[in-house]
Amino acid sequence: MYAPRSRPLVLLGTLVGVAVKVRVVLGMLDEQVVDATVHVVRALPVGLQSRLVITPGRRPVIEIVGPVFSARDNREYLLSQAYRLALQRADDCGAAILALPTQLAWAGWPMEAVTRIAMTVLSSTPTVVREAFIVVPTVAALEIWSETLMRWSSH
Repeated sequence: MYAPRSRPLVLLGTLVGVAVKVRVVLGMLDEQVVDATVHVVRALPVGLQSRLVITPGRRPVIEIVGPVFSARDNREYLLSQAYRLALQRADDCGAAILALPTQLAWAGWPMEAVTRIAMTVLSSTPTVVREAFIVVPTVAALEIWSETLMRWSSH
């Protein structure tokens, strides 16, 4: 989720007027800025799709099982569920500021679909989260999120 410290932090843009204020950053994000971070995992103990990990002296970590993309089957509902679970776990620990990875899924998902689904959930789900930082690792991902923010801000 975090890039090497040699990369600069770039704040791309902010979207206000939705349920959650969304900011996109390139590179790293100081953990002190957020109340909790979300990590995508391949698997959790049987029966779990998410869990909240609290380690004394550290910020809470929300682990979400990321769905796998399928060109044959529409699994967008699973990706929506992953974002809702992240917000629910953030609510569980009272996190008002949340750091999210570029996508709550495994490689293969079209970024345009990921950003659309993420923004739909972030803009429509009741939550205590007021601000979400989307941490992107590449300029290409930054550009896609930028385009999504511009589209959403024109609604």
